[in-house]
Amino acid sequence: MLASLNTAVSGMNAARASLAVIGHNMANVDTPGYTRQRIIQHEFISQTIGMNNGTPQQVGLGTDYSGIQQIRNKFFDISYREEVGKAAFYNVKATAGRELQAILGELQSDFQTQNVLTDLWTSISELMTYQPGIDTRGNFVSMCMTFLEKANNVHGRLVDYQLNLNEQIIKSVQEINTLVTSIHNLNTKIMAAEVSGDRANDYRDQLNVALDKLSAMADVNIRYDNRGQISLTLDGNILLSNGSINRIGLKYSASGSPMVEPVFTSSNSILPYNAPKNSYIPLFSLTNDVNSINGDDKGLLKGLLVARGYNQCNYASPQWPDPYSLDSNGNPLYNFRPPIGPRPEPYDPVTDEWYIDPKTGPTAEQLVRFRTNPYFMEQYDKNKFDAEYSVIAKAMRDFDILFHSVITMINDMVAPPTNISDPDAPYNLKGEQSFFEIFVRNHVPRYDADGNYIPENPYDSSTLYSIGNIHINPRLHSAAGYTEIALSKNGDLENNDIALDMLAKWKEAFIDVPGQKHKLSVNDFYAKFITDIATKTNESIGEASKQDILVQANENKRFAMSAVSLDEEMEFMMKYQHAYNAAARIVNVIDEMLDRIMNLKR
Repeated sequence: MLASLNTAVSGMNAARASLAVIGHNMANVDTPGYTRQRIIQHEFISQTIGMNNGTPQQVGLGTDYSGIQQIRNKFFDISYREEVGKAAFYNVKATAGRELQAILGELQSDFQTQNVLTDLWTSISELMTYQPGIDTRGNFVSMCMTFLEKANNVHGRLVDYQLNLNEQIIKSVQEINTLVTSIHNLNTKIMAAEVSGDRANDYRDQLNVALDKLSAMADVNIRYDNRGQISLTLDGNILLSNGSINRIGLKYSASGSPMVEPVFTSSNSILPYNAPKNSYIPLFSLTNDVNSINGDDKGLLKGLLVARGYNQCNYASPQWPDPYSLDSNGNPLYNFRPPIGPRPEPYDPVTDEWYIDPKTGPTAEQLVRFRTNPYFMEQYDKNKFDAEYSVIAKAMRDFDILFHSVITMINDMVAPPTNISDPDAPYNLKGEQSFFEIFVRNHVPRYDADGNYIPENPYDSSTLYSIGNIHINPRLHSAAGYTEIALSKNGDLENNDIALDMLAKWKEAFIDVPGQKHKLSVNDFYAKFITDIATKTNESIGEASKQDILVQANENKRFAMSAVSLDEEMEFMMKYQHAYNAAARIVNVIDEMLDRIMNLKR
């Protein structure tokens, strides 16, 4: 009888523990990341009460519980974290693509680049009709100003958006470090709580929430040891292992640039662009397209870096020589260009190791420095990636190619790139060969003191006719300057050959297409530019939409298994309440029996 009493009491204890867990579930129904829990119940030890044909006859001695189990499927967690990282990557690219289209203004703005190009073309056509007219010349100058204004507007907004993405990269690195620290702390708390054999389920819920967030931020690999402790690697580099955290820091991408890139480093400050190689490990080494085929399209942080690029670009990018290209004799080709941005100060063009004479090219000593300087090879890979695969930096480069092609075509027609004594130079309204350019470089004149044209020097960004380095000739801000524009080939005021040549050149396929052998006309190049952006953006939007569906599907599976249902919990509550009451009634019956027996004995 006493054994039966123990059996009933064990049932009461098991039911009471189950009710406590159910109450905990119901209290956390709205807690983000909470996983419902269940008591693990099993029979207590059995007692042999006899034999039947050699088979022991046993009776159970009650109910026991060995722990509290989370209703969670690790496969669903793995699937969710795989897809959420890809979704974050493509959503960033899709957002950047939409922003790029908005900046170019081809979808909703009246100040569209295509309209500006058309207006400039129309103004040149009017010059062909009557080039001496002050009104037609004024309209032509006005359209040149509008074209430059549009180019500066687009470029400035691209730079601003790059800086915005740069700030997001900084914040993302900070968030990753915070999450890794939180995971490390939870690891410690779980170990301390479970040392006695208990299960720290609430801490593990917090841990899973942190892991979900971290998986969206970066492509992390999660491993559990035999104690249930977590170690993390990111792109093959250890992030957290055996209680040790490798911090993610930042390094400037290039000299004079505000752009940063994530690196593994112990420094709390942003490292300089030329920091010693032993002071950091690159987090990403982006040299080729990042996509699903390569399997490296995961994480918000990488998406931000791909969208932004490493630095600004112009038509001459990549700004560094290709160390992998060989000439016909198998020797490396080094068409060196310094990075965009201000030269470091103080700067000596004679002794600085990066200065190259545009007439002679790199010296033998410089080639040795380039080949052995790790920064050189790193910069080449970054510039190549920017010009070919990033969203914003590549758009900068392609848009500047168009801008550069149009303004140099116009400038070369009215102010030939030769010498001011060129007998074939065109004439202005005064009957003079004025060599009067429309678009002027900010710091470098078109001709030197001897009247020789100063060419664009690929080794000196200040000599480039590039967006941000150009302004309209100040003398064109008044009508008096219109007469200076040389638009007649022979001095005859009725001669319109210059305007005809501009229109013919405009339609000619003279613009180099990066990475391709053929050339395109102005309109065809811009159409390709816009089409490529739209195609890439739609691809990213499509991938993001697909990934969002997969993320939601995996989240629904996790929710169906792990989320708390009040209706279900009420069912379990009634079940265990009845079980508790039944066990309690058995105790009451046994108590009455014992009381009766004891009273009879008296």
